[in-house]
Formats: sequence, structure tokens, C-alpha cells
Amino acid sequence: MALRVRAILLPAPAIAGLQAAREERSRFFEHEVEKARNRDEKRRREREKIDDELFDECPVCKKDFVEPVMTGCGHQFCLECISSDFDQCPVCGVEIRGDFTPVEDGAHQEDVRETV
Repeated sequence: MALRVRAILLPAPAIAGLQAAREERSRFFEHEVEKARNRDEKRRREREKIDDELFDECPVCKKDFVEPVMTGCGHQFCLECISSDFDQCPVCGVEIRGDFTPVEDGAHQEDVRETV
């Protein structure tokens, strides 16, 4: 069975209206893509800034670490601080599953990240 295509003739103003709508939709999506790229770039810069900082204290309680642990995303916290009420890392927002790596006293984040 052959497929028949029937041509539809539209008046010039209708065609112009369709083209304008298509161009507007294209501009809208280009704008949305650009906003998403900017948002991603901003988040990347924030993560780099955070990663460059070595915390000498727990970012939750702002005190010296007590039983320091590292999350899967590489941030250090007191075990008690991060075990309570956090589904996401308070520093970067990555989901926390409760699988923490104990940190030896005196070890910095960079040292521990290399072994994780």
C-alpha cells in the first residue's frame, strides 16, 4: 500500500506566523540551554572553590573534628554531625547514603581522597 501525501496550501500570512512561532520557540530553547550551561558552570566553580578549601573544623558544628569521617563526595564531618538529619552533603549537596570512611587523626581531605 502506497502512502499518499497531500499538500496543503496555506496563505502567506499563516506561513509567516508558523515561521515566527518556530523561531520564537528556537530562541526560547537556546535561552534555556544557555541558562542551564551558566548554572552548571556556576556550580562547577563553587565545587572547585569548596574542594580547594581544607576544613580545619567540621562545616556543620564549626568545631574541631570529633570522630572525623569522610562522605562519598570527599567532605569531612564529625560522625555525630553528619549522621543526624542529613540526606545530602551540607557542603556540595550530593546524596549521602550513610557509608562514611573513618579519617585518621591529622589526615587532610586530600590525603584521604587519594585512598578512597
